[in-house]
Amino acid sequence: MTRQGRLTASVLAACLLLPAVPSLPLTAQATGGASSETQIRVGILLGGTSLLGIVSEYRRGDWSGELIVGTFGPFRSVFSAALTAKRYFSGGGLRPVVGGGLWGVAVWGDDGVGSLLTLRLPVALDWNFRGDHALGLEVGLNRAIAVDRVDPTDDAPPGSRIVPFPGAYYRYGWTP
Repeated sequence: MTRQGRLTASVLAACLLLPAVPSLPLTAQATGGASSETQIRVGILLGGTSLLGIVSEYRRGDWSGELIVGTFGPFRSVFSAALTAKRYFSGGGLRPVVGGGLWGVAVWGDDGVGSLLTLRLPVALDWNFRGDHALGLEVGLNRAIAVDRVDPTDDAPPGSRIVPFPGAYYRYGWTP
């Protein structure tokens, strides 16, 4: 298998395994009155890891794991998936959030298949405004760690710059 095929297969395999992560138990340490209550949240995302995405989040106390699946264009040609662990700080309705994870993008076109794997460090403000409803603003700091370009002769390494991608989201949550 070529280098391009191995990277594409790795990104697609990771995307297939991502839905299992929100079901993993996360341990929460109650600090400063934080609750260890479990909550599941689902919603939509505009910007960030995709132009339009669907997000699912499993929260336990101040810790969470989230999966975002989305697209930048026609769904058949660009697929984006991100898996992130997050930590919520302070109490109340407006909470700062930081996290870390991976973001993969796969592109199918007439010229071939390409993919990108990125280290993702989101910084966000999450506003719980009506019990189970939340709005958030997020800036993901991203750095490419592996790239598989459509052109098989282009074997240049990924760029070393950190690229910020802002996004906004709405999430609805409930306690199972």
